[in-house]
Amino acid sequence: MAKYSGELRSRLLEIEFGLKNSSSVPVIFINKIGSILFDAVAKENNDGQIQKQILLTLNEFCHKFGATIIITNHLVSWRNISKPALGKIWIKGISKRIFLQKENNCFYVEAKIDGKTHGSRVNYSLSEAGFIV
Repeated sequence: MAKYSGELRSRLLEIEFGLKNSSSVPVIFINKIGSILFDAVAKENNDGQIQKQILLTLNEFCHKFGATIIITNHLVSWRNISKPALGKIWIKGISKRIFLQKENNCFYVEAKIDGKTHGSRVNYSLSEAGFIV
């Protein structure tokens, strides 16, 4: 097995061990998933198998341990349509998304479920006090 997916799998096993030994409801933050997966996906993805396995593992964490998982990922835009940069498998594998976006010097939050906007945009700002709606 290649270095990158091996390291990633060992981290997922560490998380699973921690979840098994925890009595609280966990929240897992994964920052910049695209950066974490870039080398593994580019070198050894085999038709998206790495992404599929990661999605299955994260789903298992949610269902088996009641975990909430928050993942940051950058977007790519084509013809004013923004999509996750990790491709079709990643787009289909996660049904609920929260987009934090900037448009014309205005920041807004938008929720999407199964690719459809849910509710309306909410403007926000960031300050030293944190997230302000």
